[in-house]
Amino acid sequence: MAKGGGGDSHQRAMQRAANLASGQSPIAIPTQPPQPIQPSPVIAVRKMHPVVKYLRGAGIGAFTLGYGALLLADQFWASVILIYSGFIIAAVDIWIEPDLIDRLRWKITLSSGVILLAGLFSRGIVFVKAPLQVGAMVTDGEYSAGTVANGITWRPEFTELTVTIKNPPAVQTEDLNV
Repeated sequence: MAKGGGGDSHQRAMQRAANLASGQSPIAIPTQPPQPIQPSPVIAVRKMHPVVKYLRGAGIGAFTLGYGALLLADQFWASVILIYSGFIIAAVDIWIEPDLIDRLRWKITLSSGVILLAGLFSRGIVFVKAPLQVGAMVTDGEYSAGTVANGITWRPEFTELTVTIKNPPAVQTEDLNV
């Protein structure tokens, strides 16, 4: 038998008619009382304080500008200050982060990581030994007045200063300002 677009609606209609004829209700009534709907548990979403947002932005900016300026030889100390500021901001951010309020172990672990990175940065970049060997020798100028020595017109009150700077072959020194 071919079914039309209604599917088995004819069979359902016949079943309802049979139920009515036998005295049954045409609507199926559940035998158990309905269970009350339990509200889903409310999960409190902690909103980030504006200060935390600011510190995150400032920390990322400090690290970015600091590492960028570190590439410029003339801006070394400014970049070091910016990078240390980024480390300080990161450490403060860990302690005021809303998701870590009740997690002391995480705070201590993450803070130790920040301190370790700051120490590695200090040891590897800031407090590196400058292996240049510098020597100086001062002598009385043995030139007569008016003599031009190395582009300097000599006068009797001058003394001669010779500075020697040696760079060990294992170390490459660039952009040295004397």
